[in-house]
Amino acid sequence: MVVRCYIALKGFADSLVKFSEDPVCRTARAGAGPGMSRQDWDFIAMAVMQINEEADRLMADVEACAGVLNRDN
Repeated sequence: MVVRCYIALKGFADSLVKFSEDPVCRTARAGAGPGMSRQDWDFIAMAVMQINEEADRLMADVEACAGVLNRDN
């Protein structure tokens, strides 16, 4: 269970890095110059929503894992 949580969290962290390196995200961080369109912002908003949903799922798994480990002690 611990290994499964670790792998899921590592994959999530890697996904955050990939998202952060996306050209649209880099442009947004650089001051949202004239190259940012409504579609670009929609892409970022949708991705952040998905990231938050996945984070919630992962935290539920981590809490379950911690609960099992605490129960065994």
